[in-house]
Amino acid sequence: MCAFFWAAALACHVLVEPVSRRSANGAYCLWIVGFNMQTLVLIVAGSLVFPGSLPSPKLCQAVNRNLLPIFLFANVLTGAVNFLYENLFEKSDQVAYVAVTIYALAVCAFAIATGADELAMENRRVGRKAE
Repeated sequence: MCAFFWAAALACHVLVEPVSRRSANGAYCLWIVGFNMQTLVLIVAGSLVFPGSLPSPKLCQAVNRNLLPIFLFANVLTGAVNFLYENLFEKSDQVAYVAVTIYALAVCAFAIATGADELAMENRRVGRKAE
């Protein structure tokens, strides 16, 4: 299925219209489906090859426990970045990379901060040491 979606995305890109996120054309939709399906296949393959031996990272646990607050924080932060950097598209690539990196770090820090108490409480409940 992954190979089918990747091939379909490539065919649409070459034969119909180049991939465009802004217009969300067919090539983009096929590309996103192929990419996400490939990611899911790799996760499932990893869990089948190494059953129970890959602990979930603390960041993933924190995000899973607090999806709505993290989503809302990320949306507010996106609005703030868009408001502060109205002409971010006209800036150099380095400025854009720094802005996206700071944005991602802020969202991750918020996720860890909001999930830290719950992770510590779960570790105490089960009787495990906090990692």
